[in-house]
Amino acid sequence: MSDSNEERVNLFDTAIGSIKHYTYDGSFFVRAEKVTAETVGIPPDEWDAILSQDSKNRRRPPVTTLNERAPSTKALYEPIQGDYETRILEIKPGSGSETLQGALHHCWLDGDRLALDYARQWGVSTSDFTTPVCYTALSYTWGPPVFEATIKCDGHAKRITRGLEAALKQFRQPHDSIMMWIDQICINQDDDAEKKKQIPLMGRIYERARSTVIWLGEAGNGSSSALKLIERITSILHFTLSEFAHSVYQASGPFSKIMLREREIKKPIMKINDEKNELTIQGVFFDTLIDIGTLFTNPDLSNENPTTENQTLLEAVAFVSQLKQAGSEYNVFTALWKSLVAGKNGDGKLRSPESFAEVFSFLLDQTTGKSPSVPGQTYSIRQRRPRGKGGLELSSLETRTLGQTFQEVRTALKRALKNRRLGITNKGYLGLFPGHVKKGDVVYVFETCALPSALRSAGNGKFRFIGECFVYGIMEGEAVEAEDTCRIDVTLV
Repeated sequence: MSDSNEERVNLFDTAIGSIKHYTYDGSFFVRAEKVTAETVGIPPDEWDAILSQDSKNRRRPPVTTLNERAPSTKALYEPIQGDYETRILEIKPGSGSETLQGALHHCWLDGDRLALDYARQWGVSTSDFTTPVCYTALSYTWGPPVFEATIKCDGHAKRITRGLEAALKQFRQPHDSIMMWIDQICINQDDDAEKKKQIPLMGRIYERARSTVIWLGEAGNGSSSALKLIERITSILHFTLSEFAHSVYQASGPFSKIMLREREIKKPIMKINDEKNELTIQGVFFDTLIDIGTLFTNPDLSNENPTTENQTLLEAVAFVSQLKQAGSEYNVFTALWKSLVAGKNGDGKLRSPESFAEVFSFLLDQTTGKSPSVPGQTYSIRQRRPRGKGGLELSSLETRTLGQTFQEVRTALKRALKNRRLGITNKGYLGLFPGHVKKGDVVYVFETCALPSALRSAGNGKFRFIGECFVYGIMEGEAVEAEDTCRIDVTLV
């Protein structure tokens, strides 16, 4: 290679190493961002040659997690330990008829999505097992259970179906790895116990994916004609519905027509720039985080030795002691217990029932040795009764009805708090936030999101998405319905 080319390769390496906290979802697949010719100042006609040479010379670092052994001793399927643990397949670079190459990595599904560091690496290195991984989920049809194809995975020849082989060869990239979740590979199909745990997680797996691709199969002789037919049907529906819509408009009175026109010219809720690396969405600014609690890594509740084992509650009570109430109607106790379960019941599908309040109130006092433990704490009739005369005791949490409520509270708390932390906003609101938030991060409410969002300034008036959050007092649309609400365009990068 000439001296000038060597200098350019060095410049390429410097540019690659400078990329931090950025993910690129090009062609639907999560992968490392490429530096462009313009970024490095290299003529476009020389760029491809330099990139190709760098790919040949580069030794790609191994991708490891804390749950993995060295490649020489690693089994194809290491045991899955946690309730929200799964595997992600790294599909190594390749093209054409080259054998599929891959590696399995364990990751955690109960954290929050975030941008990963890409620093001169083609895969994803997750040194922290609890760090969420960006990945693309694949939806496809297995077809007949005939496993005639192979993917080399962590030194093992993993048998897969021909249909999946065709999909992976179509999706893989020539120069960099992509991260995908594929049930046929990421779940040990020979382990019935594992399948019983992983299959119920599939909803969460697809929900947490950065993107999802649907593989219909390889193109056939009539594929292009079928797609053209779909386009024709779509255009016919468009004109048919337009004709109907105009008939409604023509039948309306003058004032109604004005209102309809106002709706028609209303700004879109969201838009993506031409480079597809920025999303602008209408939102409402709510508040700024001024304080955050410790990260909950192993949250739990105990009814056996609450004074020594309920560290989660002790940390929560200590944190809210500095909370300045957001108005006279803001109840700290309610804000606390609902934040500790993110406002959800045990399975996370329904709102937390009011019966949770009694269990939290009782355990708070048993844990702190105080009464009340936090401002605004409520007490049920059973709590007010003396012991031995129908009053609540720790053993009461083992009875059929109250014991079931306690177990549901415990499940909801563990699900909600794992890898998250409490936070207080400038207005005095308490909430539950992603573990990656910092003081100074802001809370926005978007019409297209069911939950408030934590954002971090990226400079130039733009933001990075940190994750969804629970903020007691605005979960019923209060932030959007306020009289002084002002919707603004927020650009996410």
